[in-house]
Amino acid sequence: MQICEGKLYASTKDATIPYGPIKYMGALWMSSVAREFPHIRFITMSPGATVGTEGFNTLSLFKQYMMKGMMRIMLLLGKVHKVEVGAKRYIDALLDTSFRTGIFYGSERGLTGPLGEQRKLFPDLDNPTYQDNAKAAINRFI
Repeated sequence: MQICEGKLYASTKDATIPYGPIKYMGALWMSSVAREFPHIRFITMSPGATVGTEGFNTLSLFKQYMMKGMMRIMLLLGKVHKVEVGAKRYIDALLDTSFRTGIFYGSERGLTGPLGEQRKLFPDLDNPTYQDNAKAAINRFI
């Protein structure tokens, strides 16, 4: 609940710290909504680790420089991908009906590469009680 209220991470200025828990909660919420409205496709898609987004812009200038530099090196090593690859994932989720409703898709391993169902890596994502709890918490603020 503290995530929804903005209290859990209120003292941090680093937006990368709450990113994972917030995304996790959103994916649970999306799965709950998908069960409630089975006639509509709801897909949670991770763009993967992309070079070229503004995700690090909340960091100090030094940390921005370090993180953006590290990401460029990781791109050369094939550990992350360009923003266009991440954007294509969203388009594919819209157009390719093999992506099933209520599922969170992301890289099967690591930060880039083939897509897979994240519930195989994180079984809690497949728990209807957790999904409904996330939905109830989020709906308090919608």
